[in-house]
Amino acid sequence: MLSFLPSMYLVFLVVLYEGLLGGAAYVNTFHNIALETSDEHREFAMAAACISDTVGISLSGAVALPLHDFLCHLS
Repeated sequence: MLSFLPSMYLVFLVVLYEGLLGGAAYVNTFHNIALETSDEHREFAMAAACISDTVGISLSGAVALPLHDFLCHLS
């Protein structure tokens, strides 16, 4: 496999930890929105948070495709 990785399970552990941190941040964001916004603005605030999350993921995917091709052509 890859010589710089001592074990594939180490990678699994890091990915699990990163997923738990990301999920905790996501839950904490919506918990704070639920607590700190008024009833009349809560639905809009949660929808805006969902849309911004989706737009960020979509933009990172759109940037990753040409960046991957560029990096592959360098070598």
